[in-house]
Amino acid sequence: MKVNYYGVKRILIKVVKELLQENNTLFNEMVKNVENNHEFKDYIFDLIINSNYLSF
Repeated sequence: MKVNYYGVKRILIKVVKELLQENNTLFNEMVKNVENNHEFKDYIFDLIINSNYLSF
């Protein structure tokens, strides 16, 4: 299954906006978890920065 970059990016932007409006502690925890998980960090980097279509 292929993931459309544009659709996923829109969802991620909505999630980040909601987290920023709600609870900064939750957002800080999420950022810390992403930074500590190198595989997930690389996946997010590929997804957002490189605009790759990624398959699951």
